[in-house]
Amino acid sequence: MGTILGWLAAILAGLAWFLGWLGSFLDWLKQYKDGLGGLQSIVTIAATLIGAWWAIRRFGWTREGYARANVDATVACKRLNDTATLVCVSATIENKGTRRVSVWNGWVEVLQVLPLAVAPAAGGGLLEAGRRRVRWPVLAGHRFEGGKIVGPDPKESKEQRKKNETTTADLDPGERDVMTFEFVIPADVAV
Repeated sequence: MGTILGWLAAILAGLAWFLGWLGSFLDWLKQYKDGLGGLQSIVTIAATLIGAWWAIRRFGWTREGYARANVDATVACKRLNDTATLVCVSATIENKGTRRVSVWNGWVEVLQVLPLAVAPAAGGGLLEAGRRRVRWPVLAGHRFEGGKIVGPDPKESKEQRKKNETTTADLDPGERDVMTFEFVIPADVAV
């Protein structure tokens, strides 16, 4: 029984010491609460700056104000018969920036260069006065607005129109899309 009373006395002495220390700590907090409030503000600002530094290092500071894309066209021709040639144009769009790229409007045209169908302008050249480009005859073309083809070639088959119905490209950074257009042109045009 003496040991139990000894342990109980030790626990009560420890509890009395803890309560005395807690009381003096609370008095200290009351005395220095304004200074500790300022210290809390400094620690909060430091934590915010460290978090911002970590986020910039982790995710980068790469937000761009404009979209960047590479556009490439590949043309393939196949003679169908003595009067017609199939021209396939594949337009590749690759998003090289850090923003989403939406391709909504554009056009693809097949121009006749040879045999020469443009009459020479004054002075024997092909350029008209005040122009920077020759007005080559347009053999066929596709125009798309709002993601839908609005100007298909009237000679295009129903299957080709259905295949090329939607030509919208919403590209996230690093993605690429290929839009394919098919045209049938006269076989006497050099390709």
